[in-house]
Amino acid sequence: MAVCPKCGSQFFQLYEDAGSLCPRCAATVVPQPVRVTPLLLGLIVLVYVAMVATGVSPLDPNAGQLLVWGADFGPLTLNGQGWRLVSSMFLHGGLVHLAFNGWALWTLGRLTERFVGASSFALIYLLSGIAGNLTSLLINPIQVSVGASGAIFGAAGALVSLQYLRKLPATAMVLKRDLAGIGTFVLYSLVYGFTHSGIDNSAHVGGLLTGLALGAFVPIPSATGEHGPRLRTLTTFGVASALLVLGADLVWHTRRRRRRAAPRRGGSPTR
Repeated sequence: MAVCPKCGSQFFQLYEDAGSLCPRCAATVVPQPVRVTPLLLGLIVLVYVAMVATGVSPLDPNAGQLLVWGADFGPLTLNGQGWRLVSSMFLHGGLVHLAFNGWALWTLGRLTERFVGASSFALIYLLSGIAGNLTSLLINPIQVSVGASGAIFGAAGALVSLQYLRKLPATAMVLKRDLAGIGTFVLYSLVYGFTHSGIDNSAHVGGLLTGLALGAFVPIPSATGEHGPRLRTLTTFGVASALLVLGADLVWHTRRRRRRAAPRRGGSPTR
Protein backbone atom coordinates (compact mmCIF):
# COMPACT_ATOMS: atom_id res chain seq x y z
CA MET A 1 0.00 0.00 0.00
CA ALA A 2 1.16 3.51 -0.82
CA VAL A 3 0.44 6.67 1.16
CA CYS A 4 -0.73 9.79 -0.68
CA PRO A 5 1.42 12.78 0.40
CA LYS A 6 -1.44 15.17 -0.37
CA CYS A 7 -4.36 13.72 1.62
CA GLY A 8 -2.62 11.05 3.72
CA SER A 9 -4.86 8.20 2.60
CA GLN A 10 -3.58 4.74 1.76
CA PHE A 11 -4.20 3.34 -1.70
CA PHE A 12 -3.21 0.37 -3.80
CA GLN A 13 -0.77 1.45 -6.51
CA LEU A 14 -1.65 -0.59 -9.58
CA TYR A 15 1.07 0.82 -11.81
CA GLU A 16 4.60 1.84 -11.01
CA ASP A 17 4.22 4.97 -13.17
CA ALA A 18 1.11 6.14 -11.32
CA GLY A 19 3.11 8.58 -9.21
CA SER A 20 2.86 9.35 -5.52
CA LEU A 21 -0.71 10.71 -5.41
CA CYS A 22 -3.83 8.62 -4.88
CA PRO A 23 -6.26 8.45 -7.83
CA ARG A 24 -8.63 11.02 -6.26
CA CYS A 25 -5.89 13.61 -5.67
CA ALA A 26 -4.22 12.90 -9.01
CA ALA A 27 -7.50 13.59 -10.79
CA THR A 28 -7.62 17.04 -9.20
CA VAL A 29 -4.11 18.09 -10.20
CA VAL A 30 -4.24 21.13 -12.48
CA PRO A 31 -2.81 20.35 -15.92
CA GLN A 32 0.45 22.04 -16.90
CA PRO A 33 0.15 25.49 -18.51
CA VAL A 34 0.48 25.66 -22.29
CA ARG A 35 3.43 27.81 -23.36
CA VAL A 36 5.41 26.02 -26.06
CA THR A 37 2.58 25.17 -28.48
CA PRO A 38 1.58 28.81 -29.20
CA LEU A 39 5.27 29.70 -29.57
CA LEU A 40 5.88 26.93 -32.11
CA LEU A 41 2.75 27.78 -34.06
CA GLY A 42 3.62 31.47 -34.06
CA LEU A 43 7.14 30.72 -35.31
CA ILE A 44 5.80 28.54 -38.15
CA VAL A 45 3.37 31.27 -39.22
CA LEU A 46 6.10 33.93 -38.95
CA VAL A 47 8.42 31.93 -41.21
CA TYR A 48 5.63 31.49 -43.75
CA VAL A 49 4.84 35.22 -43.76
CA ALA A 50 8.53 36.05 -44.18
CA MET A 51 8.81 33.62 -47.11
CA VAL A 52 5.81 35.14 -48.88
CA ALA A 53 7.11 38.66 -48.20
CA THR A 54 10.33 37.82 -50.05
CA GLY A 55 8.52 36.61 -53.15
CA VAL A 56 7.92 32.91 -52.41
CA SER A 57 4.63 31.64 -53.83
CA PRO A 58 1.99 31.57 -51.04
CA LEU A 59 0.19 28.55 -52.51
CA ASP A 60 2.76 26.47 -54.38
CA PRO A 61 6.41 27.31 -53.64
CA ASN A 62 8.90 25.45 -55.79
CA ALA A 63 11.74 23.29 -54.53
CA GLY A 64 14.39 25.90 -55.22
CA GLN A 65 12.61 28.48 -53.08
CA LEU A 66 12.19 26.04 -50.22
CA LEU A 67 15.84 25.02 -50.36
CA VAL A 68 16.89 28.64 -49.89
CA TRP A 69 14.85 28.75 -46.69
CA GLY A 70 16.23 25.47 -45.29
CA ALA A 71 14.27 22.55 -46.72
CA ASP A 72 15.56 19.04 -46.06
CA PHE A 73 17.45 17.60 -49.05
CA GLY A 74 19.88 14.70 -48.77
CA PRO A 75 22.74 15.99 -50.93
CA LEU A 76 22.83 19.15 -48.80
CA THR A 77 21.76 17.87 -45.38
CA LEU A 78 24.19 14.95 -45.48
CA ASN A 79 27.07 17.12 -46.65
CA GLY A 80 27.62 19.66 -43.92
CA GLN A 81 24.16 21.25 -43.65
CA GLY A 82 22.68 19.14 -40.88
CA TRP A 83 20.80 22.19 -39.56
CA ARG A 84 18.23 21.47 -42.27
CA LEU A 85 16.95 18.61 -40.08
CA VAL A 86 15.54 21.33 -37.83
CA SER A 87 14.86 24.25 -40.17
CA SER A 88 12.69 22.16 -42.49
CA MET A 89 10.28 21.53 -39.59
CA PHE A 90 9.27 25.21 -39.70
CA LEU A 91 8.72 25.42 -43.47
CA HIS A 92 5.54 24.57 -45.35
CA GLY A 93 4.70 24.02 -48.98
CA GLY A 94 1.88 26.52 -49.27
CA LEU A 95 -1.08 27.89 -47.34
CA VAL A 96 -3.12 24.66 -47.34
CA HIS A 97 -0.19 22.67 -45.99
CA LEU A 98 0.39 25.30 -43.31
CA ALA A 99 -3.28 25.41 -42.31
CA PHE A 100 -3.57 21.63 -41.88
CA ASN A 101 -0.37 21.29 -39.87
CA GLY A 102 -1.19 24.40 -37.85
CA TRP A 103 -4.54 22.94 -36.84
CA ALA A 104 -2.95 19.59 -35.93
CA LEU A 105 -0.21 21.26 -33.89
CA TRP A 106 -2.68 23.45 -32.01
CA THR A 107 -4.92 20.48 -31.21
CA LEU A 108 -2.37 17.78 -30.35
CA GLY A 109 0.35 20.07 -29.05
CA ARG A 110 -1.74 21.70 -26.35
CA LEU A 111 -3.05 18.34 -25.13
CA THR A 112 0.42 16.80 -24.95
CA GLU A 113 1.93 19.84 -23.29
CA ARG A 114 -0.76 19.89 -20.59
CA PHE A 115 0.21 16.38 -19.51
CA VAL A 116 4.00 16.27 -19.84
CA GLY A 117 4.88 19.95 -19.30
CA ALA A 118 6.42 22.57 -21.56
CA SER A 119 10.04 21.42 -21.56
CA SER A 120 9.24 17.74 -22.12
CA PHE A 121 6.80 18.57 -24.91
CA ALA A 122 9.37 20.81 -26.60
CA LEU A 123 11.87 17.94 -26.55
CA ILE A 124 9.30 15.41 -27.80
CA TYR A 125 8.42 17.76 -30.65
CA LEU A 126 12.04 18.48 -31.59
CA LEU A 127 13.34 14.91 -31.33
CA SER A 128 10.34 13.45 -33.18
CA GLY A 129 10.75 15.99 -35.98
CA ILE A 130 14.46 15.21 -36.33
CA ALA A 131 13.78 11.47 -36.26
CA GLY A 132 11.16 11.91 -38.99
CA ASN A 133 13.63 13.83 -41.13
CA LEU A 134 16.31 11.17 -40.65
CA THR A 135 13.84 8.48 -41.67
CA SER A 136 13.00 10.51 -44.75
CA LEU A 137 16.69 10.82 -45.65
CA LEU A 138 17.17 7.09 -45.21
CA ILE A 139 14.22 6.15 -47.42
CA ASN A 140 14.50 8.80 -50.11
CA PRO A 141 17.35 11.27 -49.66
CA ILE A 142 16.81 13.14 -52.93
CA GLN A 143 13.41 14.50 -51.95
CA VAL A 144 13.12 18.18 -51.11
CA SER A 145 11.00 17.87 -47.99
CA VAL A 146 9.37 20.37 -45.63
CA GLY A 147 6.75 20.39 -42.90
CA ALA A 148 6.08 19.87 -39.20
CA SER A 149 4.13 16.63 -39.54
CA GLY A 150 6.94 14.42 -38.26
CA ALA A 151 7.02 16.42 -35.02
CA ILE A 152 3.21 16.53 -34.82
CA PHE A 153 3.03 12.77 -35.28
CA GLY A 154 5.47 12.54 -32.38
CA ALA A 155 2.96 14.36 -30.18
CA ALA A 156 0.20 12.01 -31.35
CA GLY A 157 2.37 8.98 -30.61
CA ALA A 158 3.16 10.27 -27.12
CA LEU A 159 -0.56 10.66 -26.37
CA VAL A 160 -1.27 7.12 -27.52
CA SER A 161 1.45 5.81 -25.19
CA LEU A 162 0.04 7.81 -22.29
CA GLN A 163 -3.36 6.22 -22.79
CA TYR A 164 -2.42 2.60 -23.46
CA LEU A 165 0.94 2.11 -21.73
CA ARG A 166 0.95 4.45 -18.75
CA LYS A 167 -2.72 4.22 -17.61
CA LEU A 168 -2.43 7.21 -15.26
CA PRO A 169 -5.61 8.24 -13.42
CA ALA A 170 -5.21 11.95 -14.20
CA THR A 171 -4.84 11.35 -17.93
CA ALA A 172 -7.03 8.35 -18.69
CA MET A 173 -10.41 10.11 -18.69
CA VAL A 174 -9.22 13.14 -20.65
CA LEU A 175 -7.39 11.11 -23.26
CA LYS A 176 -10.27 8.70 -23.65
CA ARG A 177 -12.40 11.55 -24.98
CA ASP A 178 -9.79 12.59 -27.55
CA LEU A 179 -8.26 9.27 -28.54
CA ALA A 180 -10.74 8.61 -31.36
CA GLY A 181 -9.86 11.92 -32.97
CA ILE A 182 -6.14 11.30 -32.54
CA GLY A 183 -6.44 7.84 -34.09
CA THR A 184 -8.47 9.19 -36.99
CA PHE A 185 -5.88 11.89 -37.68
CA VAL A 186 -2.99 9.40 -37.64
CA LEU A 187 -4.70 6.75 -39.77
CA TYR A 188 -6.07 9.22 -42.31
CA SER A 189 -2.71 10.96 -42.69
CA LEU A 190 -0.82 7.70 -43.12
CA VAL A 191 -3.31 6.23 -45.60
CA TYR A 192 -3.43 9.49 -47.55
CA GLY A 193 0.35 9.61 -47.62
CA PHE A 194 0.68 6.04 -48.90
CA THR A 195 -1.95 6.53 -51.62
CA HIS A 196 -0.95 9.97 -52.92
CA SER A 197 2.27 11.17 -54.47
CA GLY A 198 4.09 14.18 -53.07
CA ILE A 199 3.64 13.19 -49.40
CA ASP A 200 6.73 12.33 -47.33
CA ASN A 201 5.12 9.53 -45.33
CA SER A 202 8.44 8.20 -44.06
CA ALA A 203 8.77 11.33 -41.91
CA HIS A 204 5.29 10.65 -40.48
CA VAL A 205 6.25 7.09 -39.51
CA GLY A 206 9.61 8.11 -38.02
CA GLY A 207 8.03 10.85 -35.93
CA LEU A 208 5.17 8.62 -34.77
CA LEU A 209 7.46 5.81 -33.59
CA THR A 210 9.69 8.28 -31.75
CA GLY A 211 6.69 9.83 -30.00
CA LEU A 212 5.39 6.40 -28.99
CA ALA A 213 8.74 5.54 -27.44
CA LEU A 214 9.18 8.86 -25.62
CA GLY A 215 5.60 8.82 -24.33
CA ALA A 216 6.25 5.46 -22.71
CA PHE A 217 9.01 6.84 -20.47
CA VAL A 218 8.72 10.62 -20.05
CA PRO A 219 7.59 11.76 -16.56
CA ILE A 220 4.11 13.25 -16.31
CA PRO A 221 3.90 16.02 -13.70
CA SER A 222 0.18 16.58 -14.36
CA ALA A 223 -0.50 13.12 -12.93
CA THR A 224 2.06 12.96 -10.14
CA GLY A 225 1.99 16.54 -8.89
CA GLU A 226 5.78 16.73 -9.20
CA HIS A 227 7.53 19.59 -10.96
CA GLY A 228 11.00 20.42 -12.20
CA PRO A 229 13.68 18.30 -13.87
CA ARG A 230 14.20 14.79 -12.60
CA LEU A 231 16.69 12.04 -13.27
CA ARG A 232 14.11 10.17 -15.32
CA THR A 233 13.57 13.20 -17.58
CA LEU A 234 17.28 13.62 -18.18
CA THR A 235 17.74 9.91 -18.77
CA THR A 236 14.80 9.62 -21.18
CA PHE A 237 15.81 12.49 -23.42
CA GLY A 238 19.52 11.85 -23.02
CA VAL A 239 19.14 8.30 -24.31
CA ALA A 240 16.80 9.46 -27.09
CA SER A 241 19.28 12.13 -28.20
CA ALA A 242 22.14 9.61 -28.22
CA LEU A 243 20.07 7.22 -30.34
CA LEU A 244 19.29 10.03 -32.78
CA VAL A 245 23.01 10.78 -33.12
CA LEU A 246 23.65 7.10 -33.87
CA GLY A 247 20.75 7.17 -36.33
CA ALA A 248 22.19 10.21 -38.09
CA ASP A 249 25.54 8.45 -38.36
CA LEU A 250 23.82 5.39 -39.83
CA VAL A 251 21.97 7.47 -42.40
CA TRP A 252 25.14 9.33 -43.39
CA HIS A 253 27.14 6.13 -43.87
CA THR A 254 24.27 4.45 -45.73
CA ARG A 255 23.90 7.33 -48.18
CA ARG A 256 27.43 8.71 -48.40
CA ARG A 257 28.08 7.18 -51.82
CA ARG A 258 24.93 8.60 -53.35
CA ARG A 259 26.01 11.39 -55.63
CA ARG A 260 24.55 14.82 -55.33
CA ALA A 261 21.33 15.26 -57.28
CA ALA A 262 19.58 18.44 -58.35
CA PRO A 263 16.13 19.02 -56.77
CA ARG A 264 13.19 18.66 -59.05
CA ARG A 265 11.37 21.89 -59.81
CA GLY A 266 7.74 22.80 -59.47
CA GLY A 267 6.96 21.34 -56.06
CA SER A 268 8.20 19.33 -53.16
CA PRO A 269 7.04 16.46 -50.93
CA THR A 270 5.32 17.78 -47.82
CA ARG A 271 4.59 16.38 -44.42
